[in-house]
Amino acid sequence: MHCTNCGANIPEDSKFCHNCGESIKTTPKTTKTKKAAKTSKEKTNSLFDRFAEIYNSRDEERDKYIRLTSSSFWELLDRVHSNLFETYITNNKDPLNKLPYKAIEGLKDTYYWSMLSGYWFWVAEAIRKSENLKSLGDGVDLDQLIKTWQELAIDKYRESIKLVSNEVFAGMQIMVDHQMKQFLDISPAIKELANDIIEEIKTNLQYMIILGYFGGVAESKFR
Repeated sequence: MHCTNCGANIPEDSKFCHNCGESIKTTPKTTKTKKAAKTSKEKTNSLFDRFAEIYNSRDEERDKYIRLTSSSFWELLDRVHSNLFETYITNNKDPLNKLPYKAIEGLKDTYYWSMLSGYWFWVAEAIRKSENLKSLGDGVDLDQLIKTWQELAIDKYRESIKLVSNEVFAGMQIMVDHQMKQFLDISPAIKELANDIIEEIKTNLQYMIILGYFGGVAESKFR
């Protein structure tokens, strides 16, 4: 099947597009699925439901959330995910060199979407606390944002991680499992790697989500 948003080829049971992050919607066929949908709707106040609304948004709705971010955050996202991906590739040249180019590109995309997911978790949490988040635009200095983020996510990581709620962690784990499954479905050659390498990739994706969350926390210092 193909993504209706970007046209990328994706597995039949995909819930998200690996290429653009678009949610793949399916039509409920049974009473059971309709009941599940109703139950999900009744729980829209949960953090993960808030996150899903943001992650699945598109067009004008997505623009509304993007306007809440600063232009500096997107630069931070690009730098961090690229640097950590390149570091991982450099440290694992021998096993990864055997993979097709498409698999390597898919891994880089997964790093990006994982970190962005972490940021959207922060936004979901912030919106639930206050519906009136201030739009930032170009109002955040990049160097100051990087400095604040580095203090939270690198220098004082052990202290910062204690401030992340169990509910956020639970949602992050769902996304890690989802991102990993999607990546393995799109890039089956990865399954031929040693188990310890596959587990390291999964750990890295979890770390990327946490770094994205701290991107939101750092940005909040300028709101």
